[in-house]
Amino acid sequence: MSLNRLRKGQRFKVGAGEFLMLQRLPDSRWQLQNCATGEWSTLPEEDLLDWFAQGEVSFVVDGHASGGAPESKAVRYLVACSPELATLAGTREQYLKEIDRRQPIAITQASMGPLIGSVSERIHDGKPPGWLTLWRDYRKWLAAGRDARAIVPRYADRGRRGTRLLPEAQIVSERVIDELYMTPERKRVPEVHLEIVRRLGEANQLRAEGDRLPIPSRRTVYREIARRSPYEVMAARYGKRRAEMEFRVSAAGPETSRALQRVSMDHTPSDIIVVDDNSMLPLGRPTITSALDEQTRAPMGFYTGFEPPS
Repeated sequence: MSLNRLRKGQRFKVGAGEFLMLQRLPDSRWQLQNCATGEWSTLPEEDLLDWFAQGEVSFVVDGHASGGAPESKAVRYLVACSPELATLAGTREQYLKEIDRRQPIAITQASMGPLIGSVSERIHDGKPPGWLTLWRDYRKWLAAGRDARAIVPRYADRGRRGTRLLPEAQIVSERVIDELYMTPERKRVPEVHLEIVRRLGEANQLRAEGDRLPIPSRRTVYREIARRSPYEVMAARYGKRRAEMEFRVSAAGPETSRALQRVSMDHTPSDIIVVDDNSMLPLGRPTITSALDEQTRAPMGFYTGFEPPS
């Protein structure tokens, strides 16, 4: 069991910086000393606890970090990062130095707007960060003793994107979704999930103990369906006409302010077939053309004939 706790004399690491806890102040803040530079700083106890829960703080015991995130993830050296990340960290540090120079200043949206604008114009930054990003980075930067390594983006630590199914299990899942869910019968997801479980169970009977396919959860099936095009799902389950009506793009027409400003015309084939009086041969279906004033909605006239609309 770990005996580490927030106490006087305890050392811990945040990012690349190591700190010594000097004393607990009356306002639930800790007075810290940077072990590398000797600089003193204060930090709320709640922030320390939050960082430890998020794996950003590791206690130092006998010269080794314990608890929190692994050392390989906590320490990020600029020389080991890609040039793009190192440049981004250096650019971001310019904003943090400006915040530090203007202290005391509240880091809010209103106060950070002019600061971000002036710094981005001075360093020619085409994509300046938001004020919340600066607020988070400023806390990390101060806790690490103003070390730029603490604000290097950890893009490599993000979780996997896309499907988490193995290729064999994904093939079975997609086949069952196509056969049961993407049909006019509109099977529900629980039924689709049960069929996937059944088929994977049959496939696992022919596999060795350590080579069996994992069974996806129902939530995984929901995610697999959500990755499909909503239009294709609607067309497969409710028909193409329903899908086109659901996803069609419509907008308001031109606005009118007076009569006869805009007249709309419509050509409609009639539901009757005209027959010749003498030969009794069908002549065809006449087309009715009507004109309507869009402001007053009054009919302006109509015409019936066999000529096709132009």
